[in-house]
Amino acid sequence: MAVGQDRPRDWTAVIDGFAEHGRHVEPYAGATQSSIDHMRKRWQSFCLEAALPDPEEALQNVQAAQLKAFFQWMIENAERTPPQIGTLKQYFRILKMIYKRGTGAMLDEDVVCDVNAFIQYYAEGKKETSHRPKPVPSGEDLVNMLHFLYSRDKTTYPDERQRVQQGFLMIIHASSGLRPSSVTQSNKGRRKMEADKSAGVVEEVVKLRYRDVALLVGEDEQGRPRFAVEAIFTYFKGGNRRPQRKTFTWTDQADILTCPVAHLVALALHDKAFKLPSLRDASCVFSLTVPSGEKRITIPWGDDILDTPILRGRGDGTRAAQLQDSVSAKRLKSLGEQMGYPQTVTWYWLRRLVLNAVDGFGSEEVRNQVAGHLDSRTYRNNYQDQRISLDVASLVRGQKTEDALLRKFNDVGLNADPNANIALPRETHDYIAALSDVAALQAEQSRIAECIKNKYGSIKNAPISEELVGEYVQAKNSHRARKEFHKTRIISQLRKDFFMRKDAELIEAQLNGSEAHRTARTEQKVPILAVPERAELATLIGIEDMRSPSMRAQRAAAVQVMADLCCRVELKRNAVRYNNSLIKESSEEPIPTTDDERIPMKCQRLQCLFCLGDERLTFKDRTRTFSQQYTLGRHVENHFNALQGSCEISCPHPECKATGITVNNLDHLKNHAQKEHGIRLQCR
Repeated sequence: MAVGQDRPRDWTAVIDGFAEHGRHVEPYAGATQSSIDHMRKRWQSFCLEAALPDPEEALQNVQAAQLKAFFQWMIENAERTPPQIGTLKQYFRILKMIYKRGTGAMLDEDVVCDVNAFIQYYAEGKKETSHRPKPVPSGEDLVNMLHFLYSRDKTTYPDERQRVQQGFLMIIHASSGLRPSSVTQSNKGRRKMEADKSAGVVEEVVKLRYRDVALLVGEDEQGRPRFAVEAIFTYFKGGNRRPQRKTFTWTDQADILTCPVAHLVALALHDKAFKLPSLRDASCVFSLTVPSGEKRITIPWGDDILDTPILRGRGDGTRAAQLQDSVSAKRLKSLGEQMGYPQTVTWYWLRRLVLNAVDGFGSEEVRNQVAGHLDSRTYRNNYQDQRISLDVASLVRGQKTEDALLRKFNDVGLNADPNANIALPRETHDYIAALSDVAALQAEQSRIAECIKNKYGSIKNAPISEELVGEYVQAKNSHRARKEFHKTRIISQLRKDFFMRKDAELIEAQLNGSEAHRTARTEQKVPILAVPERAELATLIGIEDMRSPSMRAQRAAAVQVMADLCCRVELKRNAVRYNNSLIKESSEEPIPTTDDERIPMKCQRLQCLFCLGDERLTFKDRTRTFSQQYTLGRHVENHFNALQGSCEISCPHPECKATGITVNNLDHLKNHAQKEHGIRLQCR
C-alpha cells in the first residue's frame, strides 16, 4: 500500500479506464502540430471542392488517385507561387503522419511510391527545385552591421532599448550559432502557448532570463581584471522532447559596440537588475576586481528580476512580452537592405558564420554540439560554405597559394551597395493602388466604413463590440498587407535589376573614359542622429582597445551612455513636421524661448502635451510644434488610445506631474490643457 493511502487502489477500475481511453500517442512538437493543422485545412478544402465524403473518412480510405489529385490541386491553388518538388514531398510526409495517427498503420508502400513518382515527374505546373544560395558572411561583416546599427541605421524603433537588444541579439547569434527560436519566442510557439494557456495546460516558456545569464569578473594572464558573460541555453529544435543544455562564455571585447559584456551591463542597468544597490551605474560595475585569494566572482542579480526575460518586446516593465523572432528577423533584414547586401540577411547568416568558423578548429563532435546536429551530414548539406576558399589552382601548380585574396573575392560584403535602395516614385504607388486585387480590398473597406458611418455617424463613434468594426479592421489590415506585398515585390525586383546592370555600367563608363559618371559607390550621406546618446556611441567606432586599465573610465562612460540610450525614444522623422519658429497668431503673444530645458506652464498652441512630459524624448522632440491643428489632433489620438480604461488620469505636463495633478476623464484633461497650458487637444 502506498504511503498516505488508507485503502488499496482499485486497479480494476484503473485498467478499465485505460481500456476506455484507448491508445496513447506521443504528442507532437509545436511546429509539427502547426504544420499538421495547416495540412488538415488544405485537405478539408480539397475534399469540399472534390465532393468527397467526410474528410477524415476520406483520408483513412485514401487511394493513390485521390492523393495525386490533391497535390495537383495544391499546385493549381497556390496562393503566390507554385510549390517546389521538395515542398510537395514535405506536404506528403505530413499527410502520411495524419494518416498514421488516424488509422494506427502506415500508408501502403505501393501508394507512397506511386504518389512520390507523380510528384517528382508528372505533376503539372509545379516549380522545379532550385538551389538557393547560402552565403556565409565574415567576422568583418558582423562588425560592420553592428556599427551600422548604431551609427547609420534609419529604422525607428519603439524605444531605443530595442536597438540595444537587437545589437545584443546579433552578438549572441554570432557567438553561439543558435537558431532564432532558442533565444526569442517563435510565432508558432507563441500561438501554441496562447492556446495551451487558454485551456489551462501549460505556462509560458521564458527564454534567456536573468537567471540564465551570469556576469563574471576574472583575471587574465597579466593579472588584469576581465569581464565575461556566461549564458545557459536550454531550448533548442525539438523543444522539451529533447532537452539539452549549452553553456557559452563570452569575454569582453575591445570594441564596445561588439562587446557582449557592454550590452548586458547596459540592459541590466536599465532594468535595475543588480542585487546590490551600490551598483547604480557603469563606473561602479567596471571598478570591480577579483579579491585576493579568489579566482573569479559573479555579480548577483536581484531576486525579483531572475525570471524576467532580458529580450523583451516593448517597454521596460517586467511583465513585458518576450521579443518575437519575427520582429527581430524583420529588423535584421531591414539592416541588411540599408547596408546594400544583394541577398536577404537572416539569422541563419550568422549561424553559418559560426559553424564555418568552428569547422576545422574543433573536432566534428564540438561542431555538432554547437550546431545541435546528430551527425555531420546536416552541416555538409545545409551550412558548409558553398564557395571554396582554397587556392586549388596554385596548389595544383605547386605555387604559393593566395588564400587571403581568394577569401576577399568570396566575401559576401564585397558587392554590398546602399545605392540599391531605390525609393518608389508616386507613379508606382498609384499603379499598386489600381491593381485589381488591391482595388477590390479598398472597395470592401470603403463599403464597410460607409455602413458604420450610416449607423453611428462616424467610425470613431462605433463601439468596439460592434461586429462591423471587427470586419472593418480586418478589411483595412488586408488592404494594407496586400499593398505592402506588391510594394515588396517591386522593390525586390528593382534591387535585382540594380545589381544586374551595375557592373556593366561601371565597365562601360571606364571604357568610355568617363571620369564624372555616377558610380555605384556614390558616397552615402551620413544621417544626422537625433538621439545624442546614439551619436556619442557612433564616435566610438575605430577607437583603441577599451579593455586596458588606462581606458577603464572611458569604457564605463561608454557603457553608461548605452544604458542611457535604453531610456530614449526617437520619433519618426516623416511622421511630423517641425516648426522651430514661433507660431504667430493675432490672438496670442509669442512665448519667449529660454536657454535652459524647462517647459513653461503656458505652451505653444500646436504642441503635444503628452510629448512635453515624455522625458524619454530629446528636448527638441518634446517641444516640437505641429503644422496644423488637425495633424496635432491625429497625433494626440494615439495618446488617448493608450489611456483607455484608466480610472485616474494624470496631467503629463512636467510641472503638473511633479505636483500630482490628476483629472477625472479625457474631457476634463482637454479642458485642463486648454485653460492651464494653452493647448487644444482636438482635431479641429
